[in-house]
Amino acid sequence: MGYVVVVCSRCRLAKGADERQKTTTCPGCGRSLRLEWLKKYHRAETLEEARGAIGRLNAKLKGGLDAYLEDIAGEGPPAGLPQGALTPDLSADHSADRPQTAAARDSLPASKLDKRVLLLLDSKGPLTAEELLAALAKAKLTREKLQKRLDALCEAGHIFEPSVGKYKIVK
Repeated sequence: MGYVVVVCSRCRLAKGADERQKTTTCPGCGRSLRLEWLKKYHRAETLEEARGAIGRLNAKLKGGLDAYLEDIAGEGPPAGLPQGALTPDLSADHSADRPQTAAARDSLPASKLDKRVLLLLDSKGPLTAEELLAALAKAKLTREKLQKRLDALCEAGHIFEPSVGKYKIVK
């Protein structure tokens, strides 16, 4: 039995899960996450190792990895952790871990609408759904259709919600 460390596509909080699970719930925003669609940042054999990787990844995502590593360097590795467990390869490409199911392929930014949404978020920064709807007025888009596409882009990991109702592109 092993564990994987994934990141919520909405609130960008790292979380551990049993690798045999199909879904898990984000403790930050409550979103249901499909593990097969998420990048696995770390694989661990023990719960303690997974907890360490979650802490390091959350610190890195929040911009405080150096302070976190200095904190734990004074204490030494927690009991039961292998020597290299304090420095996981967070830059490894795990794209092969994401199966290309029909649902996953449908959620990739292949449509013009998805590409426009990503371009707007990239150029203007975080926007609400109403701001996106106004910027995409020529597309004659309904609020429901836009929300469906935003949810699909969040689920695929292309955008996330840094705060409720605002969307930001993942860089």
